[in-house]
Amino acid sequence: MTAIGDFINNYISWLKDNTTGEMINDNTYEITSPFLDRHNDYIQIYISEVENGYILTDDGFIMSDLELSGMSINTAKRTRELNLLLNRFGINLDKNNALTVTCQKSTFPQKKHALIQAMLATNDLFVMSQTHVESFFAEDVKLFLNESNLRFSPDISIVGKSSYVHNYDYLFSASDTKPERFMRLANNLERGIVGNLIFSWSDTSPRRPDGSKLITLVNDLDKKPKDEDLSALKEYSINPLLWSDKERLLEEVA
Repeated sequence: MTAIGDFINNYISWLKDNTTGEMINDNTYEITSPFLDRHNDYIQIYISEVENGYILTDDGFIMSDLELSGMSINTAKRTRELNLLLNRFGINLDKNNALTVTCQKSTFPQKKHALIQAMLATNDLFVMSQTHVESFFAEDVKLFLNESNLRFSPDISIVGKSSYVHNYDYLFSASDTKPERFMRLANNLERGIVGNLIFSWSDTSPRRPDGSKLITLVNDLDKKPKDEDLSALKEYSINPLLWSDKERLLEEVA
């Protein structure tokens, strides 16, 4: 059996052989690591010499990439999650939204490794984790509704015709021009979710005033819903709206 030392040496050799560096100005080096981000691009960091050592940074790449993906760190909950993660690796977030760490020459290997791991973990936390994506989607919707000055009641439970209790994320009361409107959030619209929505509304609607409607707000930023799933909802008079086109939501519930 191969000795554990051989595995370690092979890993170190691979890391060394696949890490490259380039001087990009008089005071800054760019290091390209063999680790891949979620776009399958190599992770890069930058090293600048300062009076008391070195500053390592991602030059703001991770936070900018999250922003372009529609994941803004714009709430207390997200900020707390990010700070907990960065603190675990000993990494700071500077005023330019760059991940940074200061080190001495002797601690450079550890700090370089910590920065790269923090970059990868930040992407995983905010983009790849389904639990966080679902939580943040609900948070984004609530923030959008509040900022739009809409009147609504959250977390509504309704007893259906079958005596089952059905939960809805929001209720928008009837007005002179619009009927009562319920809304359910669908972070990942798939067949099982579609079936549940259809049953819930078919069981609820007979107990509600004539004209009551159900809106399903679908998170389509990370995964596009299938046309057949959207069509199935429409067949049962459920109105699916896409989060990427959330301005349409205002037309429905304002």
